[in-house]
Amino acid sequence: GLGSGVFVEIEAVLAVYFEESQRRILKIFTYGTLRDDDDVSGSAWTQPFVENASSCVSAEMRGHKLYISAFPHAVASGVQSDTVKGRLIAFDEEIFLEKLAFADKVEGVDYQNQRSDYGYERIRVDVVLKEGGKETAWAYVKEDPDEDAVELEGGDFVQWLSSQR
Repeated sequence: GLGSGVFVEIEAVLAVYFEESQRRILKIFTYGTLRDDDDVSGSAWTQPFVENASSCVSAEMRGHKLYISAFPHAVASGVQSDTVKGRLIAFDEEIFLEKLAFADKVEGVDYQNQRSDYGYERIRVDVVLKEGGKETAWAYVKEDPDEDAVELEGGDFVQWLSSQR
């Protein structure tokens, strides 16, 4: 009847709104295997993700600590001197949602079904650029470190990985 038609319309409006809210921030802060400068981990998804990026710059996310278990993960500490180092990757609007969906898939985040397979959630963060200034970006974080996780002093995954070789 009429009711379901109205519901579908509202759902369509919400979907558009959701896409718009995602689209307003066209940058993703990466600190692990999605970093464009990760030529160490050998992850299959690094290259396809960073392909066609409009810019990649060094940045850090403050108030977070970096941990490593199977994969690196950032966890909020609330202490400003705790920093996670990474890369701020920007994409043109035409391909941004596609790239965001790709990153969501890699990180096991499924917003349509409100599920997270690996415990990550995607949040908005302010990151500080190496050359100065702040930017708002999406980042994947966990609420708590994994049980078997070790804190990465210095908060730089690629540097740590290079030193392990």
